[in-house]
Amino acid sequence: MKTPNLRLPIPLALLLAAALLPRPALAQSCLEAQREITAADRTLQVVSPVVQGSGDATAADQLARAQLLEGQAKAAFTEGRCPLAARLAGRARELADKALVRVRRGAGDRNVRPDFARRELERTDEILARAAPRVKESGSDRAQIVLDGAAESQTRAWALVRDATAAGAPDQARLATALELTMKARDGARQAFDLATQNSGMNPDRLAEELRLTDGQIATAVEWSRAAGSSGSAARLEVARSMEERARRRFEQRDYPEALGLTQRARQLVRDVLSGAGQVDPAELDRAIQAARSALDRARSAGLPADGLRLLGQGELRYSRAVEQRDAGHPWVALLSARAARDLALRAMGGTP
Repeated sequence: MKTPNLRLPIPLALLLAAALLPRPALAQSCLEAQREITAADRTLQVVSPVVQGSGDATAADQLARAQLLEGQAKAAFTEGRCPLAARLAGRARELADKALVRVRRGAGDRNVRPDFARRELERTDEILARAAPRVKESGSDRAQIVLDGAAESQTRAWALVRDATAAGAPDQARLATALELTMKARDGARQAFDLATQNSGMNPDRLAEELRLTDGQIATAVEWSRAAGSSGSAARLEVARSMEERARRRFEQRDYPEALGLTQRARQLVRDVLSGAGQVDPAELDRAIQAARSALDRARSAGLPADGLRLLGQGELRYSRAVEQRDAGHPWVALLSARAARDLALRAMGGTP
């Protein structure tokens, strides 16, 4: 599937709103979305033929999800939801990049070309540079900590590339590790950017969805803990539940940044507990991922309103994370993400999860 390289015009309604209302950030967010979509189109044009000719099923799945997210980004842009469009297009580009890295590295991390590694690191440098001013302006300590961690990973990646090419034949192991570190830095930069954006203009509806997602993950973890008879896990989950209750109180008091931080910490506790929970039945995980994909496909063809498209876009992101976590060997986290994706798809269609 070849993605056309087109320059999307900003919808007339958005330009009129930007002109008539005291909201300069609206026009800026739409310009940013336009740039992200155009960049993602160009990336997909480069990546698609490489991945399609590789025979790598995982890379092909990453490419398909990137193309799907890019379509969702364009739909969100048309609906006037520019911040969401920018996030979806950025995620599409990121997935396409990962697919290309996987193919270029090849099985067993062989044949990593130094020029390819440098280009990927330079791309991460650009993402970090774009995230830095947004994080600084937001005043978010959490976003700054995440960005600092991403920058540290990127510094290590550059050092490995220099060492790998210092003398003789390139050191393939170091180049492969550099690629892993730069992808980690890229993820961190985007996470910091999102945290900064949320801190400067928190959306209560989106935060309510985050709280609801954490509630569901805590319930799943508690169910496992009871079945396993794990008293240590039960105690840690009680801490997560208490933290989530504090997050809800902060939400009711309209302290949205604090509520977000608390619910994310509660969710991380759940993930820490489940990381030692043993193996998930692979058939159960496959069923959950397939159910999520089926629900998302139904939602995509349902002619959704703007709110439904927003939920569908978030569902696609959760689905992408589910597949990535499964491939990375984190089955419990993958299961939670798959269930969340299905939940969001059903809500997009107005159903009850």
